[in-house]
Amino acid sequence: NHLIIEIGQGRYIVMAHLMQNSLQVKPGDEVRSGQAIARCGNSGNTTEPHLHLQVQSHADFGAEGLRTYPICMRGARRRDGRVERMECADLRRNDVIIGGAASES
Repeated sequence: NHLIIEIGQGRYIVMAHLMQNSLQVKPGDEVRSGQAIARCGNSGNTTEPHLHLQVQSHADFGAEGLRTYPICMRGARRRDGRVERMECADLRRNDVIIGGAASES
């Protein structure tokens, strides 16, 4: 229940815990910003649907020397007991964010 997108410069976006059989793309497809590619699911040891998102150095989870990279989300709001508007959210493990357009207040 995962999808890997090659974004260039030896980096790959991994999206995991997707709803089973919800992929709307197939290997080799080009994807564009805003395109629906899958549905969020509830797989693994969780109580609710969520998306595991990471940028890494190889397409294979088990690759030797695998490295992950920070992700900066623009126009996101963090929800950790309060809502905080951020120009560039430096997300860390278990952060919960809610989407929002950059022009939202």
